[in-house]
Amino acid sequence: RRSGVRVLLADDGEWTSADLLISNATIQWFDQPLAVMARVHAALPSHAILAFSTFGPETFRELRLSFTAAAASLGLPAMPRTLKLPDEATWQAALATAPHLPIHCESALWPGTWPSLSDFLHQVRAAGANLPGGPPLTPTLWRAVQAHYHQHWAVAGGIQASYQPIWIYREPVR
Repeated sequence: RRSGVRVLLADDGEWTSADLLISNATIQWFDQPLAVMARVHAALPSHAILAFSTFGPETFRELRLSFTAAAASLGLPAMPRTLKLPDEATWQAALATAPHLPIHCESALWPGTWPSLSDFLHQVRAAGANLPGGPPLTPTLWRAVQAHYHQHWAVAGGIQASYQPIWIYREPVR
């Protein structure tokens, strides 16, 4: 504690007396991100600032589309291999629980380049991202995913992978 500032690492429900709640790229890992953030938005005092970032549905779209196409080419059912991520409109609707507190959403689409699909996935995993569960990834499916990915998203220097960050901010009422 310094200069009257108290930092609190909080679990769901421990933030109702905060003046500032920020989160950077963690919300998407919640089991029910929309419901949790709607409760946070409604429970925080009106003078509190709420600012967080998450990822939108276009994040890793190339990977998702490659898994779907590869599974279909092998006669396998499509299985989710990436997180299901809400878009800006869905966030706006979920946070409309306190309409007197305006919510602002903004997003962008950022394509990045990696030397290979394996390099990209290693970097994602190194950052702590992983989607548990689901059927195992067989060598045959992985080869089909790589082939589709490289056929459709090869760029100079490797492959493209897109991120769609979404920034959400609530204006405090003074």
